[in-house]
Amino acid sequence: MEVTDTAALNTPALKTAALADLFLDQLCHVSLVHHVRGRARLKANWNSISSLLASGRLPESGKLKSVLQQAPGIRAWRVNKKALSIVIEYDESIWPYRLWEELAGLANKPQMRSALHAELLAI
Repeated sequence: MEVTDTAALNTPALKTAALADLFLDQLCHVSLVHHVRGRARLKANWNSISSLLASGRLPESGKLKSVLQQAPGIRAWRVNKKALSIVIEYDESIWPYRLWEELAGLANKPQMRSALHAELLAI
C-alpha cells in the first residue's frame, strides 16, 4: 500500500481548469464507499476499469497523484492496489463534506460537472 503525506508540500491552489478537469475525469471511474469528515475512501468501479482496459483508455495513476499533490487541503492519501481503492485525508475547511458527496455522484449526474468544476477552481 502506497502512503503519501502532503503536509510538507506548499502547493498552489487547484486553480487551473486542466487540473480540475483531470480530477473530475478520474472521479468518473470510482465510487465513494466510505466517508467520514476529513477522510474519504474511493474504490474503482471494476466494470469501468474493464471497459477502459478494453478500449486502451485506462487512466494513469500518476495523473491522480499529480492532482492530489497540487490540491490544497489534501493532507495525505493511501493507495491499496489490490483493493483498487484510495483513502484521501482532507481538510474539511477547504473540501466540504458535501463536495465529496457531490463529486461521488458525478458519474450518475454528468450535468453537475460544470458546477463542480467551478467549485474546484474556487478551492
